[in-house]
Amino acid sequence: MPTAEKMWLTQFITARNAAKTEDNANIVVVKENLNGLKEYIEFISHEGSIMDRVKCGMLINSIEDVIRAIVTQGLSASKVKAFFGFENLDNSDSFTDILKKSEKDIVEDIVTRQEKSLDRVPVAPPVIYPAPGILGGYATSPEDRGSNVDINKKGEKGYIEETPIEPVKGSQLSPNNLTEFIGQKHIVTRIKAELAAAKKLNSKHIDNVLLFGNRGLGKTTLMQLIAKELGVECHIFDASASKSEAAIRRFLINIGRSEKPAVIGIDELHALSVAEQTALLGLLSSRVYSYLDKNGVAHRIPIDEFTFIGATTDSDKILPTLKDRCTNLTFYLKDYSHEELRLIFISKFNACGLKVSEEVIAMCVDRCRSSIREAEAFIKGMMTQAINRETDTVTQDMAKEYFEEREIGEMGITTKDKEIISTLYADSAGAMSAETLAARVHLDTKILTGEFEPYLIKIGFVAISSRGRNITDKGRDYYKTYIKKLNI
Repeated sequence: MPTAEKMWLTQFITARNAAKTEDNANIVVVKENLNGLKEYIEFISHEGSIMDRVKCGMLINSIEDVIRAIVTQGLSASKVKAFFGFENLDNSDSFTDILKKSEKDIVEDIVTRQEKSLDRVPVAPPVIYPAPGILGGYATSPEDRGSNVDINKKGEKGYIEETPIEPVKGSQLSPNNLTEFIGQKHIVTRIKAELAAAKKLNSKHIDNVLLFGNRGLGKTTLMQLIAKELGVECHIFDASASKSEAAIRRFLINIGRSEKPAVIGIDELHALSVAEQTALLGLLSSRVYSYLDKNGVAHRIPIDEFTFIGATTDSDKILPTLKDRCTNLTFYLKDYSHEELRLIFISKFNACGLKVSEEVIAMCVDRCRSSIREAEAFIKGMMTQAINRETDTVTQDMAKEYFEEREIGEMGITTKDKEIISTLYADSAGAMSAETLAARVHLDTKILTGEFEPYLIKIGFVAISSRGRNITDKGRDYYKTYIKKLNI
């Protein structure tokens, strides 16, 4: 067995044995070996076929998921046990299960996951069709395997001339560093200066950071890149996913126990209660996390060197005193320009080794709602199309088919958006509360106000007044032209 392969196998076994004890004192050992295993898989993925890279991407995603579970829940978490094969967990493959997957299994898994949740489709690391596979796969470029895709030839009816944008080696699905991050220059420039100063002082942290902005603008990516530039671990807690005060307590205690410099990222910061935000104040002021256990006993957990980064979509729900602790580095993320989105799509298609035309890029830019999350979902879906058709080119027909299947029209308007617009148009009262509108369109109120309403307000179709939600003149024109006319 090659030395490198022995090394990763040793790392996996070491992590597995340490995790089996369920003793959280072994968290550092488990995480360090899993991170080493992840780095090895990232390295070998550059030598594989497209199917190999998909499998590597699945392995990396699985490792990242289990590390997050370890940080937030400890070694006794069900996801940790499932990963190492200690117990079964629905919809969760163990590490060895993924290794055993065949090409057919992988394609079926991608399609199934895309149908359930587009945000979780695994995407492979970058490489452009090199030699035969490293994990039992094989090269899958059209030159290597031929193509079964029906294409209208030049001169035939329906033929469209497309000039593909050639993939560029080295581009990444996600940026490797702040220099590669596209957009948000007002933030990147300032953060780079802070990082340069920290490096001169031999410091592993910068001042507290607060990021305000809509979903999908890159807040979480910025957290990860700042950690990477500092050379420290990045721990991210999604406050919207847990309403338990014990969850964030465990999260911070585990960081303190690791005794390593870190980025402490709190996503959806506004979802924390006033008490939880207040507890963070002490940490930011004195670098000690204090809390009372269920018996009323006070505990103090020192966290010596860290960078706090809070991200939120609702600045009004953040304590003024917490905002004050981040005054030096408080930023509002901007919507991406058309050209920035174009460059983002080109870079991400390149990362998958896919060729696309400017026409396909334009279709994607027009429909992504200026959201990087949507952009990545588009690319993952079209990557699935390319794998199933055994091609490395996404054509206009393929893109059109993808958007029709997801029912996404121009401007990114979905079927549910149209339902919201139609409901407001038909409202005789002229205004509607969020609760009433959500009930009429069969949505949870939080989903309506968090996922659909912001975009419809942004493009000027919906407005909010003291009386409630109402449709604007622009929204009425859209309804008459594109909804009523087409009987949608």
